[in-house]
Amino acid sequence: MDTAVDHLQESHALPALSVDVEGMTCASCSARVERGLSKLPGVSDAGVNLATERAELHFDPKQISAEQIVEAIRDTGYTPVSTEAELSIEGMTCASCVGRVERALNKAPGVLEASVNLATERAKVCFLPAMTDADTLAATVADAGYEAHPVGDAAEAAESDGEKRRASLHAMGRDVALAAILGAVIVVVGMGGGHSCPPSTARSAPPARSRASGTGSNSLSPVLCCLCRGGAFSGPV
Repeated sequence: MDTAVDHLQESHALPALSVDVEGMTCASCSARVERGLSKLPGVSDAGVNLATERAELHFDPKQISAEQIVEAIRDTGYTPVSTEAELSIEGMTCASCVGRVERALNKAPGVLEASVNLATERAKVCFLPAMTDADTLAATVADAGYEAHPVGDAAEAAESDGEKRRASLHAMGRDVALAAILGAVIVVVGMGGGHSCPPSTARSAPPARSRASGTGSNSLSPVLCCLCRGGAFSGPV
């Protein structure tokens, strides 16, 4: 009895690991994954829940790593769910800074692998979404003494700002075009002077007079008369 209690206490003192597993369709599937995990050295209290599609266990990092456990699940024929995130990190100045950030990330629960590049000031992290997320990883870097944020957040914000700017420019271009059209109409009307253009006048105007008038204001009379006949103007221009 005491031995069982001691074993239980020891197992709970070990790090916990939760892994989402895809592809299980029945109790036989979950039992197969559970048996595979229970056979691994350093793994204790392995259990697989079919409803939540999640495997939970405790493991001894001295005997087996989280990456090896994930690969063991894959070897049983099912897909362990992992994802990647990229963090932008500010404040690193040397290789020592890089090592400090990498150690902090690799020790974080749910992290399978982390690498940091000093030149780009970026960290790439592969992790288990069942245990952590990008914001939590950024907080881990902050606890190590550096400022960090998920790159995806900044990219999405920049994309959103770009879309807003494009929409604003499109609306501005539309307004400018409309203003130009209205301005042209006003200029045409203004250059028409005080001439009235009823349809009968347009038909009775002598061709010789039109030729003699050259490029003066009377040359706009056909345009204004067309506007009058089209109903654009109800009275004298």
